[in-house]
Amino acid sequence: MDIYDYAKYPSKEDWLELCGDKLESINKLSLEMKDRHFVIDFEDSYYAVNLSYWLQEFNNKAFDLIANYTLLKSYYNAGIPDEEWFIFSWEKR
Repeated sequence: MDIYDYAKYPSKEDWLELCGDKLESINKLSLEMKDRHFVIDFEDSYYAVNLSYWLQEFNNKAFDLIANYTLLKSYYNAGIPDEEWFIFSWEKR
């Protein structure tokens, strides 16, 4: 048994419902390069490639943030059981 066997993932409709109140903010999270053109100058092309890399890194982190927010909200809405199902080793039995 693995922890992934117990995980419950929301459906596509549930994702849209969970993110509905933040959809406008989510749509503003990604960044793009507007002017992509062929540059002959080595220094300019180096900075363009470097900027493209960092924009992709930022967009990947933004996607991870959206996925984490949605899963957190899904599990929060599912509820947390109140019964203790474990005992710490330093607690008295």
